[in-house]
Amino acid sequence: MKTFTMIAGFILTVLGIFCIAESGVSFLAVAFPVGIVMMLVGIVECLAYKKVSETEERKHFIFIDGLTTFFIGFVSISGCLTVDMAVVVTFALWSLVAGIRVIGLLIEDGSYKEEEKDLNFYCMLIVSALNMLIGIYGFFNSMALEVTVLMMVGLCCAVQGLNVIRIGFDIPYIKPELIKTKTEKIADAEAEVQKAKQEMKAAIQNVRDAKEAVAAAEEEPEFHEIVSQPAAEPIAEIINNIVEPAKPEDDETNEDGNNDGVETEKETEK
Repeated sequence: MKTFTMIAGFILTVLGIFCIAESGVSFLAVAFPVGIVMMLVGIVECLAYKKVSETEERKHFIFIDGLTTFFIGFVSISGCLTVDMAVVVTFALWSLVAGIRVIGLLIEDGSYKEEEKDLNFYCMLIVSALNMLIGIYGFFNSMALEVTVLMMVGLCCAVQGLNVIRIGFDIPYIKPELIKTKTEKIADAEAEVQKAKQEMKAAIQNVRDAKEAVAAAEEEPEFHEIVSQPAAEPIAEIINNIVEPAKPEDDETNEDGNNDGVETEKETEK
């Protein structure tokens, strides 16, 4: 699956470069091959998302991106995109959403806060930034450089192809069991043990949190008990605290000292 994903991304990138080179051609002339390639890339992404060595959220977004690519390819070959403005907006929105999605994932999982960032982080950041820039520009193309429709399609396909290649790099290579050495099998077994220990620790922590939640729920009063309590007593306590605030001991001591000093002065005058 790693090889298929990288090949699919490479084909999509080559298709984007071809569209940029032949930017003077009408989109309807190349809509069928563009749609076929996008549908194939979308299917590969949908099949490869479970193999990627990333978090579950990132895997789901890869699956969503694959579905989006597939449906845009299907719309392209169906002949629904006949207006140039509709073509530009569709592909621009495709790139913009893909870029925003990846940027949101990097912000959500806190990858940008890590001191030592790996190559995958920078690749995701660069590709998503390019997707966002191309997508935003696509909405203002008529007011800016007014590049041709096929050039915009080529730019979007080329950058998305790079994204698919990056996904292919994230898929780990799993050697078949028949050709694994004894050392590799032991290493895989130890890795499974470590993974099982981490899952066990997480499960134990979840059980503790659930027990604490049960204990807290048992100590809380029922709703009818809270409602049945008289409301006059707490209100009276609040009023008393406002009207007659408790004086600290230091203030009482200071007042006693001041009174003694006044009495001493009166006796001296007499």
